Amino acid sequence: MKNYLKMLKEDIHTTVMATVDGEGRPVNRVIDIMLEDRKTVYFITAKGKEFYRQLIEQKFTSVSGFCSGKYFDLSTKPVNLRLLV
Repeated sequence: MKNYLKMLKEDIHTTVMATVDGEGRPVNRVIDIMLEDRKTVYFITAKGKEFYRQLIEQKFTSVSGFCSGKYFDLSTKPVNLRLLV
């Protein structure tokens, strides 16, 4: 069976990630999945952006992607966020 995170990175790559702003309104952003290691996917955002703050403060996020008939949808905790420099 193909690893779903590998499919997300290689086959879909461009995804939509949902967070919630400070007033409780949903916010969607298009992000590219850059790497995967069979248990984690990695993407890039800047530490000073509102998106980064929302990921750090919130308990859940949602990621969706669709490409060439392949669809991926995942709701999860944004755990293990690390600043890569």
